[in-house]
Amino acid sequence: MRIVFRKTVRKVVLLLVAFSTFIVGLTAFYFYAEAAAFLFMPKQPTPETTLSAQAAAPPISQPPFTFSTPEYRAKNSWEPACENCVQDKDFGLCELLDGEYTNDEYLYAVTIPAEVQAMRAPAPAPNHGFVARILSDYNAVIYVDGSYDSAFLDSTTKAATAELNYLREEYGESVVLLERKSLRLGKRAALRYRAQYTDKSTGETMIEDAVVTLRKDNSYEDEVGIIYSIKLRSSIYTHKDDYRVFEQMLKNWRELEMDHC
Repeated sequence: MRIVFRKTVRKVVLLLVAFSTFIVGLTAFYFYAEAAAFLFMPKQPTPETTLSAQAAAPPISQPPFTFSTPEYRAKNSWEPACENCVQDKDFGLCELLDGEYTNDEYLYAVTIPAEVQAMRAPAPAPNHGFVARILSDYNAVIYVDGSYDSAFLDSTTKAATAELNYLREEYGESVVLLERKSLRLGKRAALRYRAQYTDKSTGETMIEDAVVTLRKDNSYEDEVGIIYSIKLRSSIYTHKDDYRVFEQMLKNWRELEMDHC
């Protein structure tokens, strides 16, 4: 009887030892597997590396820009604010333009190319000009403006310098002047500059091309001049193609005669 009892105890002890050995081995395997996974895990890029890679790589192609026309509130009704209004992601509520744009207050006109979607703030907002998105490039924008020379710069050179300074105020030390030269806008002498800067919101390298001129006919001593400017802002990667559309806008721009009556 004692012999049977001893054999039974011995079997139980051996089973417990075997089970303990199995548990210890399983735990050791788990920790070794975790350590191996950590050591051989591929390194994640640091934020600095990621930003550099984004800056070096060309932008991801985006679909052509299209507009949607939702309903707008005009005062307290559900009537649209204007018959041909859209909501732009950057410029808010805008009135669409096409064909011939004529500005009787600032005395200029532009034939709008088919390659752009032009728009301006609807009345009663001041009508200085318009903005135009290039349809083949979502983020390329042309700005067309006419404004009185309220700072009394009285010089095309000073007016162009002021436009460049506005860019520097907006984008700081990232602005680099690449080129500056004389040309003509319509029949009037003008200055063109090209500057490079970094967009703060995207980190993308951008180009601004601008043509600026001052109109002052000196018919009256106290006459205030008009500053005309046409600017293109687009990515450095698409600027060459965008500039072709910008050139069309320059060629289609012209002054209107001043009525002194």
